[in-house]
Amino acid sequence: MFRSPAPRGSVPGSGLDLLVAGMLAGALALAGVLAWQAVDAARSHRVAAVRALRDYAAFAAAELGRRTHGTLETARITAEHFPTAAADGLPAGRAIPGAAEWAAAAREQDTWCECLGETDGYLVLDLRTGAADWWGTAPAAARAWTVERVRAAADSAAGGPREVSLFGDVEGRRATNQYQMRIRRNHAAVGTVAGVPRALVFTVVRDDAGRPRAAYALTGELASMVAPVAERVVSRHPLLPPSLAGGLPNDSLLSVRVDAPDGTPLFRAGSALDARFAAADTFRGGFGGTVVRVALRPGAAERLLIGGLPRSRVPAALGLLALAAGLVGAAAVQLRRRGALLRMRADFVSGVSHELRTPLAQIRMFAELVAGGRLRSEEERRRCARVIDREARRLSFLVENVLDFSRAERGAPAAARARVRLDRVVRETLEEFAPVAEGRARLEARIAAEVEVDAEPGAVRQVLVNLLENALKYGPEGQTVRVGVERAGGAARLWVEDEGPGIPPAERERVWRPYHRLSREVERVVGGSGIGLAVVRAAVERSGGACRVEDARGGSGARLVVELPAVHAAAQAGEVAV
Repeated sequence: MFRSPAPRGSVPGSGLDLLVAGMLAGALALAGVLAWQAVDAARSHRVAAVRALRDYAAFAAAELGRRTHGTLETARITAEHFPTAAADGLPAGRAIPGAAEWAAAAREQDTWCECLGETDGYLVLDLRTGAADWWGTAPAAARAWTVERVRAAADSAAGGPREVSLFGDVEGRRATNQYQMRIRRNHAAVGTVAGVPRALVFTVVRDDAGRPRAAYALTGELASMVAPVAERVVSRHPLLPPSLAGGLPNDSLLSVRVDAPDGTPLFRAGSALDARFAAADTFRGGFGGTVVRVALRPGAAERLLIGGLPRSRVPAALGLLALAAGLVGAAAVQLRRRGALLRMRADFVSGVSHELRTPLAQIRMFAELVAGGRLRSEEERRRCARVIDREARRLSFLVENVLDFSRAERGAPAAARARVRLDRVVRETLEEFAPVAEGRARLEARIAAEVEVDAEPGAVRQVLVNLLENALKYGPEGQTVRVGVERAGGAARLWVEDEGPGIPPAERERVWRPYHRLSREVERVVGGSGIGLAVVRAAVERSGGACRVEDARGGSGARLVVELPAVHAAAQAGEVAV
C-alpha cells in the first residue's frame, strides 16, 4: 500500500535550485573571506597598537635610565673630584690624605642628593707602596674585590695622557692648578660579591710628574645607590611626555623595575610588569649593565591610545560566520524542501490527472455509444447508464477529495460540527459507493444501530469514501471489503478492512502523511493522488478523533480504524448486516 507514485524524471526547477545553491555557497565563501579579513585587520591593528605602547614604554625606560644614570654619574664625579683635587700634582714627597679624611670629604659633597647610598667602605690606595687605608664596615670579600679592581684599572691607565690645559700656557709655563685641570681617570665597576651586587667608584690621581700616585675609592651595595635615585626620579619627573600622559603621575601609568646585571632586583615601583607592553634600557659606562625595565599598566594602555586598545574581533567574526553558515544551511534545507515539494506537486498533478482521465474516458466512451445509437438493446443502454453513473460518482469523489485537501492545506476554517448519525451516514455512503465497487470487490458491513457522533456532517462521508477507495486500490480483484461501525466506551469506531498485503507496523503512522509511499511499492506503478488518507486524518482530527492501522481480523490485509467522539449511545446494541 502506498500513497503516491514514485518520483520520476527530473525535478521541476532543478536548474534554478542549482543556481541558487551555487549563489549560497558563494555567499558563504564571501562571508568567510570577510570574516578572515576582519580578523586579520583587527590583528594588524592590535599589533600596531601594542607596538606603539611598547614604544611608549621604551621611551619611559630610556628616560628613567638617563635620569637615574646621569644623577649617579654626577654624584660620583662630584664626590670624587672635589675631595681629590687637593691631591692633584702632589709633590713626590708629600703625604696623601687618609681614608677618614677622604670619606668625610666625599660624604660632605654627597649631601646635595644622597646618591651614593649606604657606602660601607672608603679606600685610599697608595699606588707606589701598595698600602691600603680603609674606613668603613665593608666585609673582607668586598675589600679584596675593591683593591683588585682598583689596581687593575690603575695599571691600565699608567700610560695615559697627563693633563689638559683649560686656558693654554702662560708665558711658556704651565698654568697653576687654579687654572688647569689634570685628567683623572674616573672609574666605576659593578660586580657580585658573596651573592650581593656591589658598586665601586674610584679615581686615580697623579703626582706632579704625571705618575699614578694614589687611588680614591668608595664601595657599597648597588641597591643602596640605585634605589633612592630611581625612586626620586619616578616620583618627581614625568617619564612620558605630558601631552601623552595627560598630567597623570608615573605610578598610575607605569610599572618600573631596576635589576642588577646578574638579574637581582634593585628597585620596584608599581605592580608586576605586563610583558605585552614592556621595554628595557641598560646603563652604559659607569654602573654599566644595570637594567631598567618599564611596562605600561593595562589600564593605562586604554588611556594612551585613541579609542583604546583594539578589542579582538575573532568572537564577533566567528559569530557572524556561524550565523551566515546557519542561514545558508537553512536556505539549503529550504531548497531541499522546495525540491521535495516540487516533486510532490508533480506527482500529485500526475496522479490526479490519471485519476480524472480514467472516469472521464469511461464517461465519454459510453456517452458516445448512447448518443450514436449503436446500442442494440435496452439492457446495453442500462449497462452504459450504470457505467456513466459509476464513473461520475468516482469523479465526484475525487474532486471532493482534492477540494478537501486544498482547504486543509490553506488552513481554511473548518465546517461547523454537529450531531451526526454515524450508522445512517455509513449506510447511505455504502449505497452511493456500491456502483463504484461493482465488479472489483464485494462490500460487507456490520453497523451498530443508532450510533451518534459529534463531527462535520460532510467529513464522515468523505472519510468513508477515501477508506473504501484505498481498500479497492491496494486489495486484490474480487476481494471482500468489510466495513464496521461500533461503540467503544465514549467513542464510536468506524473501520474498513481489506484483503491486501497489509501495512508493516513501522509504516503505520507514516501512511497518513500526504504522498507517502510504502517501501515495498517503490517499483510498482499504481495510480493515485496520494492524498486520500491525509484527507481522512485531517477530517478526523478536526472532529476531535484519531486514526490508526491494525491487522485485519481474518488474516492478511489491513484494518484502518477511525475513532470519533460519541454523543449518544442507544440502548439497543444489535447489529444490522448489509
